Amino acid sequence: FAFLDEEIPFIEVSIADTRVELLDGRLVIRSFLARPGSGEAMGLKSLDFAFDWLPLLRREVSARSVALSGLSIDLIRQGDRLSVNGVPVDLSAKSGGEAWGFDIGALTLTSSRITLVDGERRLGIEVESFELGPVRSASPEARSPSRIATEG
Repeated sequence: FAFLDEEIPFIEVSIADTRVELLDGRLVIRSFLARPGSGEAMGLKSLDFAFDWLPLLRREVSARSVALSGLSIDLIRQGDRLSVNGVPVDLSAKSGGEAWGFDIGALTLTSSRITLVDGERRLGIEVESFELGPVRSASPEARSPSRIATEG
């Protein structure tokens, strides 16, 4: 997907701390905040992304693990348009080339808030703990085990 506006659509972006380990294939981000011109800010307390380099040569993104904590995001659909925290997103495939594949060994989401809005319907989801994996685009029919813990 791509943001519809070619310019950076956020008026404020801040990151408290980052760590990149090129040889190990790891990216860690702490306290990310992106505030669009309109809508709520998108926030993330922490991201820990561990990946493999070699699959990139085969047009595959291979994540050993993705751990997100403190995610705060609003997904809003109005008719045939989608926006993320007030920023329009284009989900159409326009690359014209071969599609990239993905492989996620484990996805973990903790202490997060996701708001889904579709016209007049609004759903707020508070996630205490969610685990999913493995997920492979090469075999989408394969079942992915998941575990959800909710509170309240």
